[in-house]
Amino acid sequence: MKEKVSKTERTCLSCGETAQKSELFRWINANGTIMLDWQGKLPGRGVYTHATSECIEHLYKRRSFPTRFFTGKKAFITPFSDIFTHIYTLSLGSFRHFCSLGLKSHVLTVGQEGVAEKYGSGEGRAAIIFTTNDISAKTVKKIPDTIKKIATALPLDKEELGASLTGRPVGIFAVEQGSLSDRLSFYATIMTRFFSGDVHADK
Repeated sequence: MKEKVSKTERTCLSCGETAQKSELFRWINANGTIMLDWQGKLPGRGVYTHATSECIEHLYKRRSFPTRFFTGKKAFITPFSDIFTHIYTLSLGSFRHFCSLGLKSHVLTVGQEGVAEKYGSGEGRAAIIFTTNDISAKTVKKIPDTIKKIATALPLDKEELGASLTGRPVGIFAVEQGSLSDRLSFYATIMTRFFSGDVHADK
């Protein structure tokens, strides 16, 4: 018997597995051309894929689609040669957006000293830690082991991360666990996965 899909789940058109809508990419038929609906809010019929190059490539290579979604000769707004770079750019924009929200809601702690002071003991409210790809060895030595174990490395340098936060170079920041940290983690994963613009990643 086929398992029932919940209202918050969708099936990946490429591999047939189900996942939460928030973890999938939505694609829509925009007047006869297929495009990525990044925020998942555009009107019209849509299909879903995992946020992986494997499932996206399979979507682009499909010879046909469900008739309720698309008929005729397939065409994509963003060509396959550009889609991974396009996704990276969109994910970076979304990451910066949620960083801004985190700063405004005071759930972000920026800088090695502030993060170590607030979360270094391993006590208190849980947090997700993010570091840059060029964080110095000196700074790493100052980070307590309890933080190192839960740190997520971003495909950004300190200048790029700082542009999303304080306007000055930043090598590390933390965000209290919650819905906002979930979104930041999601977009950090997408950025890392599609950083080179030509990466094949497993689900």
